[in-house]
Amino acid sequence: MGVSALAVSKNGSDEKPAPPRNPKSARKAGNKEVGQALRSAYDQTVNEDVPSDLLDLLGKLS
Repeated sequence: MGVSALAVSKNGSDEKPAPPRNPKSARKAGNKEVGQALRSAYDQTVNEDVPSDLLDLLGKLS
């Protein structure tokens, strides 16, 4: 008996899982989450204080 090229699912069938009903909306939802995470990281970075060592170095340039 040979091994099938298709993977066998948990229920024993060798059918492929159904694709998402609306991949475009799933992609939009994922993009929205990524956008929110990027905005959050940006906001946190902008609100950080500038380290005093860096301010000292910048002061020496002028």
